[in-house]
Amino acid sequence: MKNMNRKGPAAFACRIGVLVIAISGIAQAEQDVLIEGPAVTVTVDDFNAALERVPEGKRDGFRASQQRVVKSVEGIYIVQAAAADARAKGLDKDQRVQDLIRHSTNNILASEMFRHAIESAPAPDFDKAADERYRTNPDLYMLPERRRASHILIKPDGRSDAEALELAGELLVRIQKGENFEDLAGQYSGDTGSAGKGGQLSPFQKGKMVKPFEEAAWALQKPGDISQPVKSRFGYHIIRLDEVIEAAPLPFASVEPRIIDQLRKEYSETIKGDYITRLLSDPGIKINKDAINSLIIQIEQPANVK
Repeated sequence: MKNMNRKGPAAFACRIGVLVIAISGIAQAEQDVLIEGPAVTVTVDDFNAALERVPEGKRDGFRASQQRVVKSVEGIYIVQAAAADARAKGLDKDQRVQDLIRHSTNNILASEMFRHAIESAPAPDFDKAADERYRTNPDLYMLPERRRASHILIKPDGRSDAEALELAGELLVRIQKGENFEDLAGQYSGDTGSAGKGGQLSPFQKGKMVKPFEEAAWALQKPGDISQPVKSRFGYHIIRLDEVIEAAPLPFASVEPRIIDQLRKEYSETIKGDYITRLLSDPGIKINKDAINSLIIQIEQPANVK
């Protein structure tokens, strides 16, 4: 694979695109070569090590994308080739570089130690704990009050704001006199998504509609109530309340995975926190406060500009 970079990164990416088949196969040996250059070789093991940086739940999605896989393999090669050049020039002997390497190594080892501490600790019964949390915290697992409403939207398209408001007012009067709301919505509403359904909207909760619409919808007291024309950034709305859907508990089965996921995270943080506490409470630790304080610098605050 010599002279692979003569036509730039795009050509290089095209040349390694076929490696997706090799990676997705994984029936091959762990040391399968993905890229072989003059000084370095990228293997499936290298790809798998890089994949560790991707959250576990997103790894399948990552590997399902040819663009991401190819870009990842290309990136691994670039890093390894550049590192080989650095070693050839003796840059790895520089004390600052060695300090950075040591710092990075310690960070990796510390992360592995945290993972080991979490995995080796006796895990609680998360299913039982999830059920208990669901029962003792019902307010956390509620489907909030929702409203079902219909509306007629008068857009300012082709008319002035005053004309839009006037038309909305005229339609409201016609509705109050007994004309069919659904028919008028189908004829006049600028909301193409709901006009064909008589203006009917899907149930919505607070925070899902633009503020003026939401406030007007929640001000209506009972099904059948109709608002005055309400202005939003879309135009003028005439809103009819069709149904108030009271808040109700979410079924345990629908929230159980979310609760267990949260419990696992809390458990991991607790184990990690306990381990860190043990490290910091070791009686053999000696803290040089003067040396630490010497690292602190004073920054002169700029004078207030009036």
